[in-house]
Formats: sequence, C-alpha cells, structure tokens
Amino acid sequence: MPVADSRLLDVRTSPVDDRIAAAADFLDAGYEVHFNLSPVVLRPGWEDAWTELLRRLDDVLPERVKRQAAAEVIMLTHNRELHRVNQGWHPRAEEVLWRPDLQQGKRSENGALNVRYTNRVKAEAVHTLRGLVAAHAPWLRIRYAF
Repeated sequence: MPVADSRLLDVRTSPVDDRIAAAADFLDAGYEVHFNLSPVVLRPGWEDAWTELLRRLDDVLPERVKRQAAAEVIMLTHNRELHRVNQGWHPRAEEVLWRPDLQQGKRSENGALNVRYTNRVKAEAVHTLRGLVAAHAPWLRIRYAF
C-alpha cells in the first residue's frame, strides 16, 4: 500500500521501501515475486498515493523483477468488531477505514459479517486502480482485482 497508508494502517511492519527493495533479493533466491496491492483504502487523495507508489515501483525495480511480476488488488473489507477495537487504540485509522457513507454489509464465506465498499464505489475504484497500473506500471500484470 502507499507509504502514508502503511504508516497509518500497517503499524509494526517493515517500511514499504524496504519491502520493495527486497523484491530482487527474493527473485534472485528463486522465488516468484508478486505484489499484494491491498488493502486499497478509499480516502481523499488515494489515487495520488497509489500513483506515487506505482511510479516508485517502476523507477526502482530491476527489469528482471518486472518481467515476471504480477499483482493482486484487494479492496478494503472491515468489520464492526475490529472497528470497535481500533476506536480504542488507533482511532485515526478508523477515520479512513470506517466509511458508512461508502460501505455496505457483506457476509463473508466464513460467515462473518463485514463491511465493504458499495458495489458501485468498488467497481469504480477497481477500474481507476487498473487504469493507474496501466499508466504507471504497465509491466505489472494484475492477476485479479476485487
């Protein structure tokens, strides 16, 4: 995810630039390198943030990584229980994660009640992100996006 989103939402994990820098090392060690573009969090400026990340990938990844790279795009899914927990320890994150104006209820395959972006909002965002990838990292094959 974009750096600003990672700093806010992906606490206690490796910085995004470190993860990007490791891609060639993993490839050289014999692993396939794919990128998990998730969660895509819709917030003001999300398109610019993802553009910056995609440009960064294009600028720094070696051609050998690009030739075999693929990505999964997963839009944010959230739930009320996690929302309540986060309100206690990380309320700033909930300002972008909990968006009832953009979200609808969803029952997951495991039976859990979650929220996700409404069908229209999600479809538009997936289309937008596919366009950003095509414009800024055309070498990055999207395996699936949902």
